[in-house]
Amino acid sequence: MRAHAATLAGYADRLSAAGGRLPDRVGQEALGSFARFLAAGLSGAMGETRQAFTEIASTMDKVGAGMRQTADTYQRTDDESVATITGAAR
Repeated sequence: MRAHAATLAGYADRLSAAGGRLPDRVGQEALGSFARFLAAGLSGAMGETRQAFTEIASTMDKVGAGMRQTADTYQRTDDESVATITGAAR
């Protein structure tokens, strides 16, 4: 579980970095004066895409943190069970 959580953290970092490199809008002249109206429409979509990358990265971080906590709980339970079984055998 911890290895999978670390993998998720790596993906979250990569998504966050990729999202940070995305432009949040398209310049008015990016598509030329003839297609200026398209640039305005694409700007909104670019902003939404950048926000989506941020939200996905954050969600993956939260899932990874939850998996690490679960792995810690499993480990504690196993350690306590071993101590109980070992103590009962004496």
